[in-house]
Amino acid sequence: RYISNPYLIGGKKFDMRIYCLVTSFSPLQAWMHRSGFSRFSHSRYSSDPAEISNNFLHLTNVAIQKTAENYDAVSGGKWDVRSLKLYMISQFGREMVDETFWRIQMLVLRSLFAVQQVMINDKHCFELYGYDIMIDETLKPWLIEVNASPSLTANTKEDYSLKSDMLNDVFDVVDVEGKLQGDEEHVGGFDLIYDNGYVEMDPQDACWSSYLGTAMAPRSASAKTREPRAQAPSSSAAGAPTSPNSEQPRAQAASSSSARKVAAAQAGSGGGGGGSGEAGPRRQGARPHSSSKKRGSRPGAASGV
Repeated sequence: RYISNPYLIGGKKFDMRIYCLVTSFSPLQAWMHRSGFSRFSHSRYSSDPAEISNNFLHLTNVAIQKTAENYDAVSGGKWDVRSLKLYMISQFGREMVDETFWRIQMLVLRSLFAVQQVMINDKHCFELYGYDIMIDETLKPWLIEVNASPSLTANTKEDYSLKSDMLNDVFDVVDVEGKLQGDEEHVGGFDLIYDNGYVEMDPQDACWSSYLGTAMAPRSASAKTREPRAQAPSSSAAGAPTSPNSEQPRAQAASSSSARKVAAAQAGSGGGGGGSGEAGPRRQGARPHSSSKKRGSRPGAASGV
């Protein structure tokens, strides 16, 4: 399906490339990197049928855009995801943008749920996936494609730094050197989003539903250990999602000075090969852990945007 109503910035079409690291399919363990980038066209978008064959309007691939006469080799036609998120917040407000980025995270997870049963799992293997996402004018995300072994070619200094740091974080998560405790939820720029069950946001970051596009601590920061979370009441734990058929718990900021209000709403299915559907606030449930150990964190866990 062609997305005929893309969300435009400066009149130009763009898509997002984000990264998901899967360290196990059985049980499913998925990490999402906070960084990523947006790829822009170098010509203003037009839905005029006469322009349907103009690839510079409709396709954001770097391989195509770099042949345009007005190609900007300095920026490479790219914008990092954090800058994109901040810009969108300035236009639409925190809640709407947070909803969109949460939908993107759920879109990634649903694509993994769809293939989990047919993937050959090897505990000695991992896979880095590059997700291409497009946002329409209603701020609904659509899955364009999933790339196994995504291209890591860099065309700008910022692009090189982003991909080099991300690759460094991949090997930190894989932990070939055996430096991790095994219960981390944050390693470099990667955040654990599913570990045989949905992973809660840290309490200090509960105003967000996804770490995607949020700030990362300096790479030189020292490791830190999270304080143990309080146990949720049994009534809440009974309703906590523990399978791919349940919705991810999602925190919703309170609109008054009282304690946070929580609500549950079922998300609809999306189109366009995996686009997420309508979604409202999700109840922040307790995620069952397989042991009583603290889940610590490595450098990269920073709160705020």
